[in-house]
Amino acid sequence: LFTIFVGRNIDILSLFYSLQTQIIMSTDRRLYHMVNVFGLIFALVLNFLAIALPLNGNDTRTLSDKYTNLFVPAPSTFAIWSIIYLGIIAFVIRGLLAFRNKEENVAKIYDEVGIFFVLSCLCNGLWIVAWHYEIIWLSVIIMLALLYTLGRIYLILQSHRPMGIAEVMTILVPISIYFSWICVATIANISAFFISIQWGHLGIDPVLWTKIMITIAVGLGIFMVASRQDIPFILVTIWAVFGIYKRHYDSSNVGEVTVGSYALTMLMFMSLYSFLMLIGKKSYFFEPKK
Repeated sequence: LFTIFVGRNIDILSLFYSLQTQIIMSTDRRLYHMVNVFGLIFALVLNFLAIALPLNGNDTRTLSDKYTNLFVPAPSTFAIWSIIYLGIIAFVIRGLLAFRNKEENVAKIYDEVGIFFVLSCLCNGLWIVAWHYEIIWLSVIIMLALLYTLGRIYLILQSHRPMGIAEVMTILVPISIYFSWICVATIANISAFFISIQWGHLGIDPVLWTKIMITIAVGLGIFMVASRQDIPFILVTIWAVFGIYKRHYDSSNVGEVTVGSYALTMLMFMSLYSFLMLIGKKSYFFEPKK
C-alpha cells in the first residue's frame, strides 16, 4: 500500500491529517475533548507513578545519573515540568470551555490540532515507562515521536496568530514551552542513548561534543525568536542552558568548568538577543513576523 501511495505522489501524512480533521468536525466534539482529557490523565498518572512507586524501582534522577553526560542540567532545572503540566492542563481546559461556550474560532483551532495532542500525551506516558525500564533505544524513538506531534501542534497554532491574550496564555504559550523543552530533552535523550551503548562520540572530546549540543539548542532558540518572536520558546532554552551552567560552574573538573563557562557565554548571548528582539520587533503576543 505504501508503494502504491508513493507511486501516486500522495502525501500520506497530509492525507491522514486531512481525514482526521474531517472526522473530528463531523462527529461530536464532546468526544474529542474527552479523549484529550483522558490522554492528559494518562500522562499525569504515569508521571505520578514514576515518582510515587517508582516504576521498575528506578527514580528519574537515579537514571539520569546512571546515563549522565555533560549536557544534562542541574536537577532543579527539571522543575520546569510543573509549569509544563500546568500549561497543558490549561490547554485542555481552554478547549473544553470553547466547546461549552460555542466559541467557534477557538474550537476550530482544536479541530485542526486533532489527535496530535492525545498522541503527545500517549508518547509522554510511554516514554516514562521505556525510560524507567531502561529501554533507552525505545525511549529515543518515543521521544522523537513526541517531538513530532508537538511540532505539528506548534505549527498549527502558529498559523492562527495573532490570538487574543487569553488564547495566547492558555493555548500558544503552553505549547511553546512544552515544545521547547522537548527539543532540549531530545538532545539529552540521544546523548543518554550514546552513553548506554558506550559510543565514543566518534572520537570527539566530550567537552567539544557538549559544546556542539549546546550550540544546536541555542541555535534553535535563536531561530525561533528571529523567525517567530517566540520569546517563551527561547526562555525555556535559556533555562536549560542555565541548568547546565549551574551544574558545572563550581566543579573541580577542568572539562566541566569549561562546559559551564561556555554555557554562561551562550546564556548571556541568548538573553541579550531575546531582549533586543522583544523591543525591536512586534510582540509575540499580538502579531507574528511578516
